[in-house]
Amino acid sequence: MSEDSFYAYLKQGGRSDAAAARCQILVDEFAHWLGHDPLSAEAADIDAYIVHRGREAKGSLWALRYFFDYCNRSDLARLTGERRQELIEPATHSLASLEGVPSDLVARLTADGIRSIEDLRRAAADRDERRRLAERTGPGFADLYELARFMEIRGVKNVRGRLYRGCAGTLEYLAAMEPEELISCATKFIDSTGFAGVAPTPKEAAYTISEARRLTSYSS
Repeated sequence: MSEDSFYAYLKQGGRSDAAAARCQILVDEFAHWLGHDPLSAEAADIDAYIVHRGREAKGSLWALRYFFDYCNRSDLARLTGERRQELIEPATHSLASLEGVPSDLVARLTADGIRSIEDLRRAAADRDERRRLAERTGPGFADLYELARFMEIRGVKNVRGRLYRGCAGTLEYLAAMEPEELISCATKFIDSTGFAGVAPTPKEAAYTISEARRLTSYSS
């Protein structure tokens, strides 16, 4: 990529000199962190970089969206835009929209004021309250709670969450895995159950496990 042509693209889009220069710096920082041509980046790289940047991730995603749009990587331009929006206004995942969750369980949880995965995580954070919720809502609660924990990993939504739930069982077990073990386990689960999904790539597996370890304070 020519820096001059990218700068010209930003200027044509109405960016100020300062904004265009800042955008280029942020893209260069991503390329340095990535260690190779950012044009070959994958979705898992974006999610890992968000974790790496922490509170500064919004600015990086702003710049990367322009960069990937300029380079005709529409998949990553869309993803960086979505991830930035999630940081600005965290997404909610309605229980009613989740595939595979029994409607009667959703109804019982809704009656308890729990309408989303995020509501469930908050309500079940305390072990005693989690036990009381399980008693009140009945069969299916434990499975849904574990799914909610998997979906706390950035980028993991319903399908990925159910895949990891199916092959790892718990977030703690996932945290103790190695990337190649997760890929093998996911592949076997998909082959044996006909699950409509694909196994993670090596980068995605490594990122997913690192996030599971962070969330569970795992120590090998």
